[in-house]
Amino acid sequence: MTQKRLPILALALFISAASCSSGGGSSHEPTEEVVADAPAEVTADLPDDPAIDLSADLPPDGSAEASVDTSADTLADGTSEGDDDALADVPADVPAEVAYPDLNGCAKATAQDDTGQASVTITFGVGGYTFSPACLVVSAGTKLVFEGTFSFHPLVGGSDGVPDAASPFEPMTASGTSAEFTVTEPGAYGFYCQIHVGLGMMGAVYVE
Repeated sequence: MTQKRLPILALALFISAASCSSGGGSSHEPTEEVVADAPAEVTADLPDDPAIDLSADLPPDGSAEASVDTSADTLADGTSEGDDDALADVPADVPAEVAYPDLNGCAKATAQDDTGQASVTITFGVGGYTFSPACLVVSAGTKLVFEGTFSFHPLVGGSDGVPDAASPFEPMTASGTSAEFTVTEPGAYGFYCQIHVGLGMMGAVYVE
């Protein structure tokens, strides 16, 4: 009977010993192997302030460095490189608009139309202090022939008694009875009698 209880008693003692070794406390201290696997300093690479400074790479004005510079293709004159094609379509020989002001009592709208004529004759001093025709429109390249006595009626290029050095009728013609002038440039050109301009002896030719 005693021999049968011995194994049971030994089992009870083993269980009691195991309970004492594990029941002394609710927490277990980590083994040295577990501690050895942990990193020495997890926060070693973090800044003092754990918050991430997202503005560290931004310029002083707060704009992002990645913003696209859309003005890179803008030329010095303010046009973009793409404008070259549009400018290339504009003809280079487009003439500037010609002004036809009123001169010496003449207006282009009411002047005698002699366009298309190779030559036009203007007479003066016949029956009065006038040119005939006094106001006319001609084409570029037309030859104008003035006929009269220039010693009595000196011909001057200009308007209202003021000479114009750029006039095709300059310099003044003060002798002879006939003078020819070929007008080649579009514009308005006045002429008058130096002596009788105050009496209205003047006119203008409009060249197209």
